Amino acid sequence: MQRQKHFSKTVEALEEYIAKKLKYPGDMVSLTKDFVKPEIPKPTELKVSETNRLVIAIWKKKVSAYCTRTDYLDSNLKTAYAVIWGQCSEAMKAKLTSLDDFETKSHESDCVWILKEIKGITYCFEGQRYIYLSLNDARTSYDAYTQGAKDSISSYFEHFRSLVKVLEHYGGAIGKDPGLLDATAAVSSYTDNATKLLKIARDRTLALAFLKQANRRRFGTLWANLENQFSGGKDQYPINLTAAYSLLVNFKPPKREDPRRNTCSQEAAVEEEDGMTFVQSGEVLLALTASRTAASLVSVASTKDITLTSAPTVPTPLSSKLKLSTP
Repeated sequence: MQRQKHFSKTVEALEEYIAKKLKYPGDMVSLTKDFVKPEIPKPTELKVSETNRLVIAIWKKKVSAYCTRTDYLDSNLKTAYAVIWGQCSEAMKAKLTSLDDFETKSHESDCVWILKEIKGITYCFEGQRYIYLSLNDARTSYDAYTQGAKDSISSYFEHFRSLVKVLEHYGGAIGKDPGLLDATAAVSSYTDNATKLLKIARDRTLALAFLKQANRRRFGTLWANLENQFSGGKDQYPINLTAAYSLLVNFKPPKREDPRRNTCSQEAAVEEEDGMTFVQSGEVLLALTASRTAASLVSVASTKDITLTSAPTVPTPLSSKLKLSTP
């Protein structure tokens, strides 16, 4: 996980370098955001019959700007490629140079290619491995990934998208299950458009996965509300990843009642999160963890004083230094 996060931070650093050091940085956005080769849109052709001098002057200006931006883009891509290559460790360079198309891609300063290959190597799904194992690892990482308790929504979103890109880059499919396509066709007006149906199914699958894998302690109420609304006949699930992201960003958890104002005994409140159940009743909080045999008993003396009598040992996370290096 540390290697993947380091790769994301490195791409962010590259984006910052482009914004500060290169001219016309806006033309390079698709490279760092979507790993797509940037292209400058061509100005529309001027009609032969056009006689308006102002229109002609504006068109000539646009053509001149297009030529200038295109020249800078070619130069910027070569500079970006050199920066990316310079950030690679010797082990990473050895991996890249062993690829069949390295010489061609290097000569072309193909930034999209080198970023995707570095990402594949960093995520341990490089093409030199057995393809069935690579795809299995990519899908396992995608399915098993969940938002950490301290992960921001934006960082969770970016890492989730990275896993999706890796999976699809190596041939994995999302939303192509026959059951999903049939269900999509049943409620869609695009019954004769297979491409459109596949896009809808993919978008909804990603949106659901993004919500489901969000931190349950922070967004468990939101998830429960969506399930309850669907059971009541109202489908409020987001239709795409952007809508799911917006749902998390704008979600406001319900305020908990101040225990000092409640003199009556309260019913036990249960919150489940990834195999962990918290049962709260009166002044005693009992944490039962399904993955551990140990249990923690927390006694609450007041709203400010909490005494922990026993707690399971939390393993120390592994630290890893990586500069675009191989696993």
